[in-house]
Amino acid sequence: MKMLSISQNLPSCTDVEVDCPVVHTFDEGVYVREVTLPANSYILGKRHKHSCINIVSKGKLLLIDISTGAMRTIEAPCTFVSEAGVQKLAYVIEETTWSNIHSNPTNTQDLLELEENIIEEGDNQFGVDYGRNGSCISCK
Repeated sequence: MKMLSISQNLPSCTDVEVDCPVVHTFDEGVYVREVTLPANSYILGKRHKHSCINIVSKGKLLLIDISTGAMRTIEAPCTFVSEAGVQKLAYVIEETTWSNIHSNPTNTQDLLELEENIIEEGDNQFGVDYGRNGSCISCK
């Protein structure tokens, strides 16, 4: 299984919570989550129920699709679409600012409600406690 081989090749470490400042922006029908990822860290993303637009406006990282093992280097400026259900692992080469743009048809600004609408059930396949609003789980 590719997911297993990827995880076996990660450096040996325990999960570390690192500071990842998050900015939440709302407009009619739209939610933008912008996060700043620290250099020299591994960040495991959440799987989304729907496709979303991604904008990397600063930095450079190696992006791995957990399900396929596909890898590519992303360097700002870069905009791309992530399909529903894709989980990504990033090795952050340079401090990176990354925005996810999601549909928000109810115009809620409740972050727990947004996560229920956006994040797939059972997302936590690695047993990671992701943290909220300004923290990421990483091996550093």
